[in-house]
Formats: sequence, structure tokens, C-alpha cells
Amino acid sequence: MSEHQRIEILNQACQSLWRDIRYPVLERGYEDEAACREDLAAALGDELALEDWLNGCLAIERKPVSLAGVRNALLHVFDHFKPHLSQGSRHSWHQLIVNEPSKARSRIHELVFEHPQTSLVTSYYWREDAWRLVNFRYRETWWQFRLTPSSAGGCEWTVTSLADVLTRMPAGSATLDEWLFLQRLAVRFANGDKVLYPELLEHGFHHQKSQQSHF
Repeated sequence: MSEHQRIEILNQACQSLWRDIRYPVLERGYEDEAACREDLAAALGDELALEDWLNGCLAIERKPVSLAGVRNALLHVFDHFKPHLSQGSRHSWHQLIVNEPSKARSRIHELVFEHPQTSLVTSYYWREDAWRLVNFRYRETWWQFRLTPSSAGGCEWTVTSLADVLTRMPAGSATLDEWLFLQRLAVRFANGDKVLYPELLEHGFHHQKSQQSHF
């Protein structure tokens, strides 16, 4: 991999990670979201600056979530679903978000299960695991980016082709469910609902999905 390709891949990985952590960052504070977005834009093309940005993301992840942040993130997340809902449903959800944000936060996943085509489906907003992994496309090839905090306080990162990742897919259905979740190829919810990340079907994952009727 050339130095130019390495930087381009890191650019795309960081932009994809930002897409998936933006709303969890917003739950921690509007200022964090604005700073993280602006810092990423300024860091693109500079490996050291991007690594500093990744370290900053890890620091934000450790911050507590605020009620005001939860409500603000909910309103932004809800914007993705408005076009799919009736006027009455939009009004009911908006009232719930404004008046009972904690209750709305515990139910908002219902909308992504009903409308999985939204670009929001891959967000860490629906997950409780650490912000360490993202799958993204670069020059028509899917890659997996993995972020690992280092003992020195910084972080290290690696990229692997998704084709190589898929060769390690387990056969058993129960094991496969867990593997898909851990590899961020699907999202699952507390009630047992699961949604495959739809854009990864472009990678040929559909022939595997068709054999798993539980999805």
C-alpha cells in the first residue's frame, strides 16, 4: 500500500467512523459534536492529525451522557425517520422526545427496525460497545478499520479487507449472530430484533444472509 493510499484509506475510515459516532458524541454535548466535526475536517490528509482526532474521540467516549444531549441527539436522529411517518406519528414522537427523552431514547430503535434503509442503521447510537470498529468502502473495495487504544495513552489502527474478514465467518447460527454483531455487520436490539447493515449486501453478503432465515 502506497503512502497516498494509506492516507486516503485513513481519511475514509475516519469519515465513516464519524458518521457512526456522531449521535453518541452529540449525547455527550453539542460542543463536543461541533469540535469533533470541525477537527476532522481540518485533519483530513494528515495522518498525525487524524490520529490525534481518533485519540480525541476516545476521550469523548469516556464522557458522561447528559439529558440535554440525549434530547438533542434524539431530535437529530428523528429527522432521518420523518419522511417515512404519518403526520400524526411524527407529532407523537416529537412530543415524546421533548417531554420524555429517556422514554423516547429507549424506544427510538423501533423506527430503525421498521425503516432499516436509513443511513443511520450503522450508527453506534444503536449499540453499547466501544467505538473501535467501522466498515467502509474505498475504491469499490470494502475494508474494516479497527482502532486499538495503546498502553501509552494513544491509539493504534489497522485496516483489513472485508473479504478477508468474511473468510472467518462461523457456520453455526447462534455463533454467527454474535460474530455479525461483533464485526459490525448487523445491529441487534434488546427485544431480539436484528438488522443487517444493508450496504454490505453489495459485498456479496446476501448469499450468506439467504441461508440465515432468522435475519
